[in-house]
Amino acid sequence: LAIDLDPQASFTLLFGMIPDLDVERDQTIGDVLVSNPAMLGDVIQPTYFTGVDLVPANLALQDCEMLLGNPNANEARAIGLSPVERLNEAIRSVEDQYDVIIIDCGPNLGILTLNAVYAASGLLIPMPPAMADFGSAVMFFQTMSILLSNPRFSKTLDFLNILITRHTGSVEAKQTEAMIRLAFSPYVLDSVMVQTVEIERAGNDFGTVYDIEQPRGSAEAYLRAYRSLEEANDGVLQVFRQVWAEQAIRTAA
Repeated sequence: LAIDLDPQASFTLLFGMIPDLDVERDQTIGDVLVSNPAMLGDVIQPTYFTGVDLVPANLALQDCEMLLGNPNANEARAIGLSPVERLNEAIRSVEDQYDVIIIDCGPNLGILTLNAVYAASGLLIPMPPAMADFGSAVMFFQTMSILLSNPRFSKTLDFLNILITRHTGSVEAKQTEAMIRLAFSPYVLDSVMVQTVEIERAGNDFGTVYDIEQPRGSAEAYLRAYRSLEEANDGVLQVFRQVWAEQAIRTAA
């Protein structure tokens, strides 16, 4: 299950849905979080990918962000949950139906993102190797450290990893990558997601390299992009495999 919590909805777009044309307000998770977390199943829909379901997003989630932050509108007394506990409760109603639930949220610590942090059992943080992003990440982790010290959020995560993305291969990018690995070791995955012309072109077509039937550039450029994605994705899958292995050991015990 993929849940899009970002009003910009690029996650939804990559599943083949145009957020503010194909997705209505009541098809997002907004009303579920504000009014009735038990109704998450009503907004889940299949995607073009076998075995993958989606809760899509669009700009209407901006209203959800504001309503959850408003004590007079978030129905906390009627529901019996604080605004940041809603997603966790909603996921409980469907979690037995899925092997993995992936939550995509905006790069901020608004109430929707706090819902994701509260509900998540692991965090994967994408980080481009650029100084502006590196500085933002430092501030983000400092804020997260304060947040996770709160008893409400204090819990043991199955994993916390950083995936370096949009790597251009330039000297500057490599230098910033080295700084990221030094600052955040051992949380940085070995593989990186490179930024190539083929990946940019696929993104401009609202797709991915995996969707390309006929590369626009050379076969070598396509293969470089494809192999890079395979390596990066395998690094993420390896994190999941390790978690599953540890869960199997605990279950056996």
